[in-house]
Amino acid sequence: MFNTFRRTENFTCFQEALHEIAFLAREDPEQLLSISGTGENQKELRHPALDKPYFFELHARHSYWKDHISPEAIFDAAFPEYDQTSTVEFFDALIKSSDDKPSVFQECRTPFRIRALKAALKGTHIYLSRNPLEQWWSQKTTPYFEIANRLFIDAHRVPPSVNLLKNRINFQSSNQVDLVAKYQFHTAHQLRYEHQFEVFLLLWSLGEIQAHHHADIRVDMDAISENLTAKNKLVRQFEDIGIHGIDLSDCHVPYGSHSSDEIEMLNEKSVIVLDLLKTSGSSSDDLDIVEKAINQVIEKSKQNLFQGDRSHLAKFKAISKSQHENTFQLLNEAHGALKSMESSVKSKEQEVKALQSEKASIVERLNALENNIQHKDLELAVLSTEKTVLENERRLKEQKLDALLIEKSKLESDSRLKDKELEFLLNAKTTLENDQQLKAKEIETLLDEQSALCQDIEDRENTIQRLKQSQEQQKRVSTKLRKDIIQYKDQKAELISGFETLDSAHRNFITASSDVQTHLTQTNSKLANTLALEEMKLEKVLTARREREVHVETLQEMAAHLSAVINNKDEQISAIKATTSWRVTSPLRAVRGCISWGSDAIKSKGLVAIRRSPFFKSLVLMFLLPFPHLKGRLESYAIETETVDSLVETTDHLPIYTHENHWNLVPTLPSAKKWQDHFKRAK
Repeated sequence: MFNTFRRTENFTCFQEALHEIAFLAREDPEQLLSISGTGENQKELRHPALDKPYFFELHARHSYWKDHISPEAIFDAAFPEYDQTSTVEFFDALIKSSDDKPSVFQECRTPFRIRALKAALKGTHIYLSRNPLEQWWSQKTTPYFEIANRLFIDAHRVPPSVNLLKNRINFQSSNQVDLVAKYQFHTAHQLRYEHQFEVFLLLWSLGEIQAHHHADIRVDMDAISENLTAKNKLVRQFEDIGIHGIDLSDCHVPYGSHSSDEIEMLNEKSVIVLDLLKTSGSSSDDLDIVEKAINQVIEKSKQNLFQGDRSHLAKFKAISKSQHENTFQLLNEAHGALKSMESSVKSKEQEVKALQSEKASIVERLNALENNIQHKDLELAVLSTEKTVLENERRLKEQKLDALLIEKSKLESDSRLKDKELEFLLNAKTTLENDQQLKAKEIETLLDEQSALCQDIEDRENTIQRLKQSQEQQKRVSTKLRKDIIQYKDQKAELISGFETLDSAHRNFITASSDVQTHLTQTNSKLANTLALEEMKLEKVLTARREREVHVETLQEMAAHLSAVINNKDEQISAIKATTSWRVTSPLRAVRGCISWGSDAIKSKGLVAIRRSPFFKSLVLMFLLPFPHLKGRLESYAIETETVDSLVETTDHLPIYTHENHWNLVPTLPSAKKWQDHFKRAK
C-alpha cells in the first residue's frame, strides 16, 4: 500500500518514520540510506521491492525532524494513556517539511493513538487490517517483531487490559530508560510461545477497536488482495476523499491454509483476550467488534482448512516454534561473550601500554617543570606582596599532598594485595588442570579476577591523574615562593622514587598475568570450537526448515492451479450448454449410453494420436473451422487432459496455463486465414 502512494509522485511518503533506527541515526543520517528497499532482507520479510531506500524521504528532510524525535514517542507513548506531545511534534515537523505535496505516513507504531493524532493534526486516517493468523506468522520471519510487542507493553502507561495480561503471564519489566538497553533486556528475557500469541492478539484487538471508532477508512487487506470488486470499491473511496492515481492491480497479500490446531489456538486465546477486555471495563460494543472480527477469521480459516501432510505441518510448526525457545539467542549470547572476553584481554594490554607511556610523559613534564622553576625565580620579587595569600594556599596544597601520599600508600598495599590474588589465580589454575569437573566454576573465578585487575588498573590511572593535577598545582605554588621550591624538589625526588616502585610493581603484574592470559586463550579456543559445532547443528536445522517451507509453497501452488483448472472447466461447460450446437445435438444425447465406449476411445486414443501427429492435428482442425463450438470443446478437453497429465508426471514444477500454450495453435499456421490460404494452395 505504501508503494502505491509513493509511485504516484503526488505525495511525500514516509515509511515508518517513527522508528528506533531513525532515533539512533539522528546525528548520522547517512545510516538511513543503508537500508535499501530491495535484497534478501526485503524477501525475508516478504515485503515487495521498493524503487528507493526504505527511509529515503526521511533522510532528505533530516534537518526538519532530528531535534523532534524522542525515544519515548517510539514505544513508551504507544497508548493513548500517555502524553502524546512528543509524537505530535515529530509528525508536525515532517508535515511542514513536505513542501506543497500532502504527507503520507505508513506507520506500524501508531495504531493505538489514532484519536490523539487526528485531534492534533487532522488529516485522513486509513487503517490496514489483516487476518491475525497470517499477521502472526508474518511476524515470525524474524525475532524482532516479538521483541517489539514486548516493548509496547513495557511502556510506563498502558491500558488496564494490558496490565491484566502482564500480571497473567508474569511479565518482567526492564526498568531501563535507554532504548537500546530495553531492547537488549527483552532479547535476553523471552516469553513462552503461547504467551507471545496472547500479547500479539491483545495488541491486534486494541488496534481493531481504535480503527472502528476513529479511523476514516478501514481496509481489509485480505479482501482487496483476493477480490477485484473490493479493490475497485476502495479506489472509489480514495477518490471520494481526494486521493487520486492509486493503482491496486498488483495488490497481493500472502494467505495460506491453516491447520485445525491453529484455529483452535485462535479460538482459545480469543476467549482469554475478550475476558481481559471485559474485566478491564471495555464496553460491550468494543467486545462485539473484537468477537465479530475473530469469528469471521475462524469461519474463513475453517473453509481453507489445511488437508495436506499432517506430519510435515507438525514438523514445520515445531521448527517455527523452536526459534522462540532461546536456542538461537543463547548461541548468539555465547558468541558475544567470547568476543567480549577477547576484547577485554586486548583492552587490558592496551591500558598497560598506555600507563607506561603516561609514566614517560610525566617524567618529561617533571624535567620541564625544573626548567620552568628557574625561569619563575625572576618573578619572585614581584609576587612578594601576595605572600600572605599564597601561604594559605601553600598550607592547603600541603594537606592535599599528604592526602596524595596516603593514597599512594594505599595503592602500594593494593598492589601487594593483587600479588596475593595472582598467587591465588596460579593455585586455581593448578586445581583446574587436576579437576576437570570444576572447570566451569574456575573459569568464572578467573573472569571475576580479571575484571578486578582491570578495575585496579583503572584505579591506578585515576591515581596518576590525581598526581598530575597535584603537580600542576604545586607548579603554581613553586613559582611564587622560594622556600616552597626547595621543599618541592625534595617531594619531586620522592615522587620519582614512588614511580620507580610503581613501575616495578607493574612489571611484576604483567609477568604474573601472562600465565592467566595463556590459560584464557586456551579456554577461548575450546569455547570457539564448541560454538562452531552448535552453529553447524543450527545451520542444518535452518536448512531443513527452508526445504520444508519450499515444499509447503509448492503444495499451495499446486492446489491453486488445480482450483483454476476446475473453474475453467465449469466455465467451458456453461459456454457449451449455451451454444446452438448443444441444442441441435440434444437428440443425439439420448443414445449416448450406447456409444459411450466409442466416445471414450476417441477421446483417449484419438487425442493422443492428434497430439503426437502434427499432420493429423492440422487435418482435424481444418475440417472443424466451420464448427467453432465443436472445435473449442475439443481443444478444452485436450488442454485439461494435458494439464492433468503434466501434474501426474511431476510435482516439482507446476505448468502455468497461458493462452500461448493453447492446444489448437500450430506454429506454422496460427490463424484461420492462414489455414484457408494453405487449403487454396493445396487445391
